[in-house]
This record gives sequence, C-alpha cells and structure tokens, in this order.
Amino acid sequence: MLAHDWADWEATKRSYELFARYVLPRFEERSLWRSQSMDWMRANREAFSAKRKAAAASAVERHLAKDAEGAPRRIGVGPYPGSVFYASTGIFDVTHTCNT
Repeated sequence: MLAHDWADWEATKRSYELFARYVLPRFEERSLWRSQSMDWMRANREAFSAKRKAAAASAVERHLAKDAEGAPRRIGVGPYPGSVFYASTGIFDVTHTCNT
C-alpha cells in the first residue's frame, strides 16, 4: 500500500480502516477458495493421476506399429539399459514431431 502525506492523518487512518474492513476480507475470501480448491485436488489426486496416465498410454499405444501378432513392433535397442525403440504408424522428422 502506498502512503503519501497529502491527506491529514485522521483521513488517512479512516482510509486504512475502510481498506481493512471492506477490501482485505475479499482477498482472504479468495485465499479460502484457493485453499478449498487445493484441498479438493489433493483429495482427488490419485484418480486424476490414473486418468492422465491411462490417456497418455492410450495415445502412445494408438501410434505404435504392430507386428503380425498385434504386439508393438520393436526396431532397435534404446539408449538406456533395458530401453527399446518401437516402430510408429506416423512419420516424424525435425519439422514434424509427435508434438506438432
């Protein structure tokens, strides 16, 4: 809050009182809403996380090329121990990635 010595002290104190009585409670109310929202998100975190993971797995699965048995077709060893590269149904290059 900015303060200037332009008004007399009694008027300034009255302004502070009005601000504290009518403005600050609105901010506290918004803080309460935010806290309630965060509590709700924490209570439902597992359900949201499970849905997000399922959606991501489904999106990846849709774009994997399959072999004759319907399993994802492996095309090479990945860069990390135990990792694998799989064939995709799409064509990706430097100008067209999975994010474009």
